[in-house]
Amino acid sequence: MILEWKSYINRYTFYGSLFGLLFPFFSTILQSYSFFQSIDIELLLLTQKNTPLLWIIDTAPFFLGLLAGYAGGKQITIKNALAELMRINREMKIEIIRSNTMETNLQDMISTYKQDLHSAKLVQEFSLPKIPKMNECNISYKYIPLNPVGGDFLSIVKFPDGKLGLLIGDVVGHGISAALIAALAYALSYRAREYYSLSPKSYLEYLNNEAEQYLGEDYYFTALYGFIEFQNNKAFLTFSRGGHPYPFIYRKEKRITEIYQMPGSPLGLMRNLSYEQLTIELNSGDKIFWITDGFIEIRNVQEKILGNDGLAEIIKESCEENQDIHQIIDGIISRSEAFANGAAYNDDRLILGIDIL
Repeated sequence: MILEWKSYINRYTFYGSLFGLLFPFFSTILQSYSFFQSIDIELLLLTQKNTPLLWIIDTAPFFLGLLAGYAGGKQITIKNALAELMRINREMKIEIIRSNTMETNLQDMISTYKQDLHSAKLVQEFSLPKIPKMNECNISYKYIPLNPVGGDFLSIVKFPDGKLGLLIGDVVGHGISAALIAALAYALSYRAREYYSLSPKSYLEYLNNEAEQYLGEDYYFTALYGFIEFQNNKAFLTFSRGGHPYPFIYRKEKRITEIYQMPGSPLGLMRNLSYEQLTIELNSGDKIFWITDGFIEIRNVQEKILGNDGLAEIIKESCEENQDIHQIIDGIISRSEAFANGAAYNDDRLILGIDIL
């Protein structure tokens, strides 16, 4: 270790060591003169030879000087270490102050986010449709978002002529962003309904073109739109599909669940797409179920997916209990959750059920 000459400890240690080195010679000279009243090399060696203790005493300051130098070096090392510790302590205090400030800002951001999330939840709950009173059918639905807000949406409208308009949709993604896109799709659906309420095919084509103008390339949604017309103790469901899960119809007389498959692309990805529409005749006791893909994509702990066939079987089992549509929907939910057997869900779940009287 090289000690700094500017340190007074190092300077005094050097002077002390130098003095300790010269002191034995001066002391021997004085001793020789006091014994022999003369000074020469032979007398100096004789004096030192006859008094070895004097040599030890005379050289003691030199070794004490070296010891002092070593102790001084250690003192400087300790002093430097203490200074470094004080510097680190100051930096830690500064970092603590910064982290406390960051934590306070983060808490403020979290608080603001929670408030926004709560507001979004209230808006979404307010946008859920009221169930109209119908003599020809009973209606029920359940919405189970994955997060406080979700991307599924639903519209149920009773037209002045007695027809029943139905829209169910699902925005890609979850959370607030999906909820905002759902609100946009919901608002655009009002315009579509104004012009094309009785033409599901045209309804989705219009809705797709409108959505494509507002949505970025990473956003899109799926939808089913249709209406039910009641006449002569019969009901007719006319619908069009835009990339959404297929409708499920439970046939009471046959005691089977039918899945009505038809093509159709998601909405908002590309303009000027064409859609098909289909009309289904329904009888008393038949039940319509529209769902979002959060149901058919349920997985159990073995990673087995429920799928269309699994859900169709659950719908059949629930409908055969001869309960009202509200209880049937509860049964479908409980059976699908039993299938999951504790596995985590990864999407919002929305189910609409209509019982034809």
